[in-house]
Amino acid sequence: RLDATLNEAGTALANAIVSVPNGTKTEPWQIDAITGATVSSNAVGALLNFASAWVVSKLTAPPPEHIQHLVEDIRVPRGTGTAAAH
Repeated sequence: RLDATLNEAGTALANAIVSVPNGTKTEPWQIDAITGATVSSNAVGALLNFASAWVVSKLTAPPPEHIQHLVEDIRVPRGTGTAAAH
């Protein structure tokens, strides 16, 4: 059974879903990887994390405007120019 519960604020997963080597799962938010398919198993974990973040973002109020600006400043730092081809 996979644990995909939200944190107390209801804004994200309480624990990220991660893949672990087959047979070593110790936590309910872990998924058993398929031996020889590490990339595929990691992709499944990443997809589940992305999907849950997307669903939570659609079901909760948007973050305050100052937080949105903070995130945008991290994504595109001040003083940087446009990307250039090299």
